[in-house]
Amino acid sequence: MTLQQAINSEPAAITTLDGRTLLVPFDEIISPKTVKKIENEGMPIYDGDNKKDISEMKRGDLYIVFDI
Repeated sequence: MTLQQAINSEPAAITTLDGRTLLVPFDEIISPKTVKKIENEGMPIYDGDNKKDISEMKRGDLYIVFDI
């Protein structure tokens, strides 16, 4: 993300650990140590059912910490 994109609060493309790309909207000015929470986009939560595919599992929250 460029400085101009950050100033204009443009959405940022974030690549997750499993290769998905998320467009993260910003409704605030990003400053050092800003934390953005994205619900249900974190790590899969294992519930003990071995028959579920990882894509079917419930997910935790993803937290993005900005270091500007």
